Amino acid sequence: GTHRRGGVGVVSERQGPVCELKKQGQVFCRAVASLVIGDPLLTPARTLEVTQRANRSRLEQAAMKTGKRVIWKLSPATEADVAGFNEFVHYFEEKERVGLIEMPDRITVIIPPIQSFLDVIRVNVHDRSIHLLIVQH
Repeated sequence: GTHRRGGVGVVSERQGPVCELKKQGQVFCRAVASLVIGDPLLTPARTLEVTQRANRSRLEQAAMKTGKRVIWKLSPATEADVAGFNEFVHYFEEKERVGLIEMPDRITVIIPPIQSFLDVIRVNVHDRSIHLLIVQH
């Protein structure tokens, strides 16, 4: 179950992989990933360090890539992570950008809870969580 305490719910039982969210070398929080759809073996990196920001068309390009894919939903790992998580989310919402992490064999797109962005991956916004699209090529 989740505890509601302003912003986004905290997952009480550790369902999935835990990752650290970083931007420009700064750690914002730890987050727990829960599988939405796709290949569960394609897990998020333990540290998700956003190296670049991109607009919606870049998300569309990533979503159209062929290869193994998965969508994860991220929530704060503990109560102590909620403030940093919300700050991280707010940054991308305010800029209306996705975060990109490109590696030689995969691309990870960090998607804030903006419905026009989530439409690209056919997900509805129900709360202020983050979705990850990972495509391995």
